[in-house]
Amino acid sequence: MKISLALTAAALSALMFANIPGYELLFQLSAIGLLAGAAVVSLPRDYRPSDFTLFENSTFLAILISIITVPFTGNDYVAAYTVLFLITMLCIGVVCRSLTFEELILAASISYYIGICVILVVDGASFLNALSGNPLTRWENRLAPLGTHPNLAGLIYLGGVLILSARFRLARRLERAALLLVIAVCFLIDFGASARGALVSLILAGGFLAIQNLRFFKRHILSFLFLGSTCAFVVLLIFPSEIWNYLATMFELNSTTRGLDSGGTGRLDLWRQGLELIFGREWGILFGSGLRSSSPDAIGFSTESSFITIFIESGLLAGTLQIAAILATLVKRHYSIPSHYQTLARSIILFFLIQSFFNRYLVAIGNPFSMFFLFLVIKASERPAPALLRSSRQINPATSTLRTSGRD
Repeated sequence: MKISLALTAAALSALMFANIPGYELLFQLSAIGLLAGAAVVSLPRDYRPSDFTLFENSTFLAILISIITVPFTGNDYVAAYTVLFLITMLCIGVVCRSLTFEELILAASISYYIGICVILVVDGASFLNALSGNPLTRWENRLAPLGTHPNLAGLIYLGGVLILSARFRLARRLERAALLLVIAVCFLIDFGASARGALVSLILAGGFLAIQNLRFFKRHILSFLFLGSTCAFVVLLIFPSEIWNYLATMFELNSTTRGLDSGGTGRLDLWRQGLELIFGREWGILFGSGLRSSSPDAIGFSTESSFITIFIESGLLAGTLQIAAILATLVKRHYSIPSHYQTLARSIILFFLIQSFFNRYLVAIGNPFSMFFLFLVIKASERPAPALLRSSRQINPATSTLRTSGRD
């Protein structure tokens, strides 16, 4: 394994523990240090310089504006975070241009292997308790693996389902069995955390992935899917009330504050406060108040939306460019990654964009999925090599037998 790949995997793995109370800063700084090491190691041999992507340019603009706002706001925390974010973005750019997409997927997959194993050992009792489905203690028993907020846990681990699915293509038989087990645990973590937004996002992104690849499914795969769907339908017919009651308990569908009858008034009220803050400022409406200036401690409430967070911190100017760059990557015709991964890459971007209506982690470096997303967007936004463009027209995703990573 290449040193740069190992250090990148270690950096993403460190972020799995970046929400443990009392150790947040230690693991976050460790992740940045490891990523910087990966970038330094990559420069002498593997680095392939290229132009900055639109997403990188828009993010650097947001960083520049954030630095400029510091003398006016006097926010030292914004200054410190902006410097760390700049270092991280530069390192991600270097690593992206030295590792292949398959290697980035492997690095992320390793972090999920490590994270899941530690959760089962350290939080095993809480994990089982969260899945017990006791309606009287559901709120208190929501799973917060390794100190991670339940909503963030849903993003990390259901986003991991898509990452691990990409790894599945390269894996050998034994690792594929391990991948299926880890993916199952990721779903159970979301159930235990009652992260409904993440599940809805995954269903929509998964639907997009299935539709795009339906014509490439082999006949026996469709047969297994049909058999599985039939069995699930029979179980639902036999135990309809038991299953519905369990799901209603796990996702708090009957809760007065989080249930179907609540109407989402809590989150809508937070969005309204965020919009009032954006459009209630003078120069801040265009330039924002600096990166990480929208934390609940700073503004008195949680934005509960990445888009509102971006506009508060970076203003309408850089914020609009950042979001537009991500959308441009989503609809880009050809990515600088192998053709048989491109639909899955789009599904990951789509998943996070949908999730970003309900969380504030779209452009962030404090958790493994958000950091991997930065890798993905930059990698996908690079200009494809001519050979890769030709292969994207020639390789059939259903017949490719690639199993080992190589240069794309």
